[in-house]
Amino acid sequence: MNKSIDLTDTEFHYSFGYYSQNKWIDDKRVVLIRSLSPDISALDGKFETELVVFDTDSGEIIPIAFGVNTWCDYVVSENSVFYIKGDCLLHLDISSGETKEIFKENGIGSPHITADGKYISVFRCKPEISSFWRVEIDTCASKKLLDKAFAEPFPYANHGMISPTDPSILFFSHEGDTRYITNRLWIYDTKRGAYNIARQSLGENGELVDCYGHECWAHDGKGVFFVKYRESKSSPGIYYADVKSGKQSFLFGKYDYWHVSASCGERYIAADTRNLGGERSGVVLIDLKTGTETLFDTVKTTFKHPCHPHPQLSPGEKKVIYHAVDEDGKCFVKIMDIR
Repeated sequence: MNKSIDLTDTEFHYSFGYYSQNKWIDDKRVVLIRSLSPDISALDGKFETELVVFDTDSGEIIPIAFGVNTWCDYVVSENSVFYIKGDCLLHLDISSGETKEIFKENGIGSPHITADGKYISVFRCKPEISSFWRVEIDTCASKKLLDKAFAEPFPYANHGMISPTDPSILFFSHEGDTRYITNRLWIYDTKRGAYNIARQSLGENGELVDCYGHECWAHDGKGVFFVKYRESKSSPGIYYADVKSGKQSFLFGKYDYWHVSASCGERYIAADTRNLGGERSGVVLIDLKTGTETLFDTVKTTFKHPCHPHPQLSPGEKKVIYHAVDEDGKCFVKIMDIR
């Protein structure tokens, strides 16, 4: 690891949001969200969020939009930012500054986009029923893909993510206490419907053997990386589930993993770890070619959103970005050169 940047100041909390949503324009510019609020949320109307472009070479920070709902309500595709303000999904062209509404629905959040920048997914998560939509960006044509609810006590369908390579496929999860969720990973296919892609084992007394969570699409859309938590009875670590076959493969288990993030390329994935003592989390770079798992930083975390490290790689796999918390409790952003 080489050059490192700590983006923090005395006024704002900084975040790049959720690890499964790309926030990079290119390998040197990234879109961040900042706020006076530690929750980086404008939902209560007391604090205003601000999207900014940060240039990692010059250090310049350029404000581009105001009033994004929450820290996880925006995604970037080259020179376009898609963000949710109120009930509207907006498309901002960074070069021209032009903003237009492309979709509107009460309570939507968490946009994810295909690799070619043509389709975007959003969802509304509620206990009675969760709903997932797909929007064609050029035409603004929308389609509701799915309404889904699970049985109590864990009724939520969550973490909707459109496939990076196939707009007819959406990933979603059964949200809840992973010690008791027996069917965490789901796919919705417009041709096949909804189905669980990763069977979880039960013990001889009916207890859950496998505790799954924190999924992310592989860059080619053929499968999903996910974490099997330490609460599992056997072989915790990072796994891969093939979407078509449902076959699961154990990949890495050197650390007590928490989140896993796939890059736009083929060589690396990034991950963070659970508690390393006190309120510390490790940040790990995993080389898929060599099979090495390198712990390159440990950071303070509050273990509350958005202050999990949530590492994410830049498009050319040259940098990794992640969250940390300073001694005053402010969330800030760290960026490290990989090569």
